[in-house]
Amino acid sequence: MQHKDLNRVRAAGIVMRDDALLVMFRRRDGREYYTFPGGGVEEGELPADAVVREIREETMVEVEVGELLYELHREEAPMPREFFYRCIYKSGTPTLGSDSIERAIFDEEKNYFVPKWIKFSDADITLLLPTEVTEQLFRDLKSGFSGTTVVLEGAPIQ
Repeated sequence: MQHKDLNRVRAAGIVMRDDALLVMFRRRDGREYYTFPGGGVEEGELPADAVVREIREETMVEVEVGELLYELHREEAPMPREFFYRCIYKSGTPTLGSDSIERAIFDEEKNYFVPKWIKFSDADITLLLPTEVTEQLFRDLKSGFSGTTVVLEGAPIQ
């Protein structure tokens, strides 16, 4: 599907275990950052089901989907709607799936992926994208989750 198709939806998981968060470390075109594991929702698939499938494909970690924490809207983006679910860790060690898209496009220099746990106290957590979701997550971790889905408006992707 082309990036101009603005009907695409992405679903991602917020997987917390002890004092750490499951992330995908990424190096792309010389830029390094983290993302929440997840990906595109396939035709006929529910976003909550996509989260479980995507996390398994990308990280080899098994999760159970919990509540929908955040919905991010972003105009003129490849995936203008993103859903972020709290997920409960069940089993597995973060490893790039052998049949994942990330493995297929992996390139040590240009397109590098490593799923891993990162501690909330780590300074690198500031590199976690999207920023709008990361900032809201940290507010909620300090003050408590509202119990309802928080809708966020995102800045255009640079």
